[in-house]
Amino acid sequence: NPKINFGAINELEYRMKKSFGIISGINYNKISYSYPLINSIGEDELIYFSIPIGIRLHPTTRVSFSIGGLYNNFNKGQLTITYENFERSEPYAMGIFENSFGGFTQVGYNFFENFFVYFNFRWATRNNSPTKPQSNNTSGFQLGISYQIWNSRIKR
Repeated sequence: NPKINFGAINELEYRMKKSFGIISGINYNKISYSYPLINSIGEDELIYFSIPIGIRLHPTTRVSFSIGGLYNNFNKGQLTITYENFERSEPYAMGIFENSFGGFTQVGYNFFENFFVYFNFRWATRNNSPTKPQSNNTSGFQLGISYQIWNSRIKR
């Protein structure tokens, strides 16, 4: 069962043309989900720093479409086990979750000149050891809003 989380995105776009640009940056992603254990519930909280590299198409002045790849750098993780009124948390040891590669697709809409709302799908994959119950494979949807602080205008 996925959980709702908050993250942060710092992104740069270099527009080669008025309708085409290259994007990159750094993202702070928190991934949380719960799952049933024997007589209890387990919840994982994982923190990744992601580096996206992709392209963004602007068919109109308001709408944009993006696609690209991601490198996900695992920062830390925590397991929380809840049993009735008892709760225990412990950090994951290094080596259980690892860095991974993935991708993203995004649809965005500009409004009020500097605001940008977007909806994207992200995924990450890595070959796992079959002996580990944890998976380095994640996927999910994101909804976000951002504010553009600087824009280099293309005069064409």
